[in-house]
Amino acid sequence: MKLKVLLGLVFFLGQIKIASAGLVQCFVSPENALCDFCSFLATIQAVINFIIGLAFMGAVILLAKYGFDMFFTGGDPGKVQGAMKGILKVVVGIIIVLAAWAIVNTIIWFLASPGSPPTFWNQINC
Repeated sequence: MKLKVLLGLVFFLGQIKIASAGLVQCFVSPENALCDFCSFLATIQAVINFIIGLAFMGAVILLAKYGFDMFFTGGDPGKVQGAMKGILKVVVGIIIVLAAWAIVNTIIWFLASPGSPPTFWNQINC
């Protein structure tokens, strides 16, 4: 039952995030719609930001779930340990997401020549 409620909550909050995402970044004017390479790069950036947002949203939900599990254990040491393991897994997951972003950012920053478009890959300006 808890799993169904948790999945329902994740689905509901995910729909709010998806509805406001605007992932495809084509520049539309009254005359024409322009989808070029720069729009493609902006779309990739929007997808990356979307995935990171979902990861943090899932982490907050799971931290709340494990916090409630720990609070409502009734003093059972096994359940407290299970909740602590879950919290640790969530924290490690977020650290992995942030470390992956930082590694990619550092590699691109060192390999790109100054002033070239990939230098600031996390801020697409066309």
